[in-house]
Amino acid sequence: MRDRWIAEEWFWYQSNPSLTSQLPTIPLEDALEAIEARRHGIAPYVAQQNQSGEGRFFETIADLTDDDSATTEIEDLGGVTDLIDD
Repeated sequence: MRDRWIAEEWFWYQSNPSLTSQLPTIPLEDALEAIEARRHGIAPYVAQQNQSGEGRFFETIADLTDDDSATTEIEDLGGVTDLIDD
């Protein structure tokens, strides 16, 4: 619903400690290589992105609440095409 690739931003999400203790630790070098490979793989799509007004509106609502709440808010409004300017 954000209608764009999130490629140049980084967010910290706190994980559930009981779940993460069961996962293997990834060496830093392997993690950095995986991130770089993913960035390289999506680069053509990121370069072509053109976020719509509805995508910007959803992203704003999602940043204020969370993605699930944003979807509910937009549904409750009956869509947002009349509330945004492209």
